[in-house]
Amino acid sequence: MEEPRVPRQHANDDWIDWGVAEAITMERRMAPAESPAALAQRLLEERAPQVVLVVSRLADNSESDKVKLDAAKYILDRVLGPPRTNNVLKDEIQEHQRRIDTSVADKIGEAMHKLLIELGMDPMNVDVRNAAYRTLVEVTDEALAPVATPAGKEPPAPPRGQNPR
Repeated sequence: MEEPRVPRQHANDDWIDWGVAEAITMERRMAPAESPAALAQRLLEERAPQVVLVVSRLADNSESDKVKLDAAKYILDRVLGPPRTNNVLKDEIQEHQRRIDTSVADKIGEAMHKLLIELGMDPMNVDVRNAAYRTLVEVTDEALAPVATPAGKEPPAPPRGQNPR
């Protein structure tokens, strides 16, 4: 066997595939101005189609269910992007709920203001405002209170698409 033209750096570098090392040395000679990072990027891009086929084959044909699952997850993450964490989704839901709550609160406030005027009350009077606020809180608390269920039974599930508070 011919001795590789790539110089050995350490005494214990037997783990190196000298055929690959020689190929990399040849690539560097062909494009001496190319940075090591650019060379690595180019080689990865050239190899990508073959790697996709290998990962797809693992997802379909591996004897190990773990390897199949990991390969399938890898493919999905690369195609769809990594799954969002629960915290990100929770933050989005809370922000959406806050916008809804603010919008609903604004509409209720406007309706309460009109109602007080129609009843001949001054909506700017502190006592009137406090009484209206207390009434609104009581009605809201009653509406949002959990339904009492007999012991040992589960409460009814909320309708699809609705979030219980």
